[in-house]
Amino acid sequence: GTVKRFANGWGFLLSDAAPGDIFVHAGDNPDIEGRPLEAGTEVAFTLTTDDSGKRKAVGVTPLGGGAAPWAPPQMFGGAPQFPAAPQFPAAPPFAAAPRFA
Repeated sequence: GTVKRFANGWGFLLSDAAPGDIFVHAGDNPDIEGRPLEAGTEVAFTLTTDDSGKRKAVGVTPLGGGAAPWAPPQMFGGAPQFPAAPQFPAAPPFAAAPRFA
């Protein structure tokens, strides 16, 4: 199938095998929980029904190799970035204190 839209932990998938929107929730799919899928991403899933008889996707797994097809959470900005250490001028060579007789 293909991700139609996905935001805030839920969205809809499209599939040629099952016409119409198929509901997907991150809580039912540990492979995507906390990782928003981009629209257009190809996924594999199992089609089931919830307690009220509505269709939903479980076992959703993004397809394809290479980089993950989702964006990392932006609230943390990815890997921490630290400023460069300050550069101090080299200390002058130690001069002995003058000796007085």
